[in-house]
Amino acid sequence: MDTPVKVILVVTYALSAYFLFRLHTRPGHWLEKGALTVVVLVPFLGWIAYLFLSENVPPQHEDLKNTGPRGFYTDRMITRTRPGPEEQDADTDNRR
Repeated sequence: MDTPVKVILVVTYALSAYFLFRLHTRPGHWLEKGALTVVVLVPFLGWIAYLFLSENVPPQHEDLKNTGPRGFYTDRMITRTRPGPEEQDADTDNRR
């Protein structure tokens, strides 16, 4: 094996070891950790797949969650529509 290939292997295994440590120290379900462990152990591209598959986004603040009924936000936007040109013309005709 050439020296550059060995260096690439060592770097990818070091990244895999780092992501394995990071994966197993954070809270989560054991099935998710097991599946992601298998992904991380794939040589070369496993840690890249791990970055796409792992979800470490913090939960949304309660004020930003849509806790109302379905369409709560869009209904408010829809009801604030402006009258079209035909309706504006009809209003001016009725005023005369």
